[in-house]
Amino acid sequence: MPTNVRQTALFSFLSTGEYADKLIELRTAVTSWLEQIPATFPHYTRHTVDHSDAIVFQASRLLFDDSKRPVVNLSPVEAYVIGASAYLHDAGMVVLESEKIRILASEDWRAWVSEGQAGHERWSAVKALRSATELEETTRHFLADLELRYLIAEFVRRQHHLRSAQLLKQHESVLGRFAFGDQILIRTIAEVCAAHGLSRAALSDRDRYPDRTDVRGETVSVRFCAIMLRLADLLDLSTDRACPLLLAQGCPLPADSLAHWNQYRCIQHRLTTTDVIELTAECENQAEHRVLQDWCRWLVDELNGAATLMARSSRHNDWRPPRASMDGNDATILIRPASGATYRPARWIFEIDHETILNRLVHDLYGGRLAFLRELVSRNHGS
Repeated sequence: MPTNVRQTALFSFLSTGEYADKLIELRTAVTSWLEQIPATFPHYTRHTVDHSDAIVFQASRLLFDDSKRPVVNLSPVEAYVIGASAYLHDAGMVVLESEKIRILASEDWRAWVSEGQAGHERWSAVKALRSATELEETTRHFLADLELRYLIAEFVRRQHHLRSAQLLKQHESVLGRFAFGDQILIRTIAEVCAAHGLSRAALSDRDRYPDRTDVRGETVSVRFCAIMLRLADLLDLSTDRACPLLLAQGCPLPADSLAHWNQYRCIQHRLTTTDVIELTAECENQAEHRVLQDWCRWLVDELNGAATLMARSSRHNDWRPPRASMDGNDATILIRPASGATYRPARWIFEIDHETILNRLVHDLYGGRLAFLRELVSRNHGS
């Protein structure tokens, strides 16, 4: 990856106008803000400005050919929206200590940890840990506090994309005036940032994600910008997201976090271009294999979904996502055990045998040709 983000094709495309300088100004403004994310998410992979730089790089690989020519009729505002969203989409992951106190006292928190809700089991475990007699009092309170912080992080993570959008709408002036004070541009970037945490179906909403709208005198497909952010975000699989130093600082990690850190260190080869995405990984254990496989399956599904969404759009409907496949002889993504690994990869899928069900309903439901009469008589007798 270029050490200077100015070397990316996206920056080169913007270099003749005001947007490149504004993007650098924005990057400078958010760097210290994003550096606060690990205080709440020490167990997560890197979400600092380096992650944003990587998204700009991956978006450049998706949008521009080797000669740095855009593969679609990209407007400068569209390129800027994608770049600005790369730097702002995780802004909602910053949680000040004072806000954590407010969260714990909020109705939303109480509802989330109540019985039957997503946070209840872990909240109960935190309370049980505080009263665990087999641990020394100082130790158990320290561990309970640590687990509580992880639980708060999970509570925030679920809505961090919406928090980011709200933050941008309310505090544009302290974020490098990233939208030049233009309310339409603020809303556009905020919605693109929110999109990275929404369902794919949400991008079909023409009010939030129009495929054609005017922003600062140029035509913009907000939907296309949102798709680019989502894809480039998934494509940041750089190994430095899980460097040993960060991993050491993040420990002790929750058990379900380790595989997410280690998945990046398994990658042996990768390529992102406008026409193909390739990746080869060799994993040491089943957990790493599963996490990376699920991540790449998510990426493939996103690419397929993006093709469908853009085919129905009036702008950039000629764009074709790069080819990526995990199945068949022409698979471009290969995930396999490392040479010394002792596990066997498994992919469990629940599937219905449609033919058997059809036979049961059509042919095997009754023992004979007239058996249905017994059911009719029985029903009439019962009524």
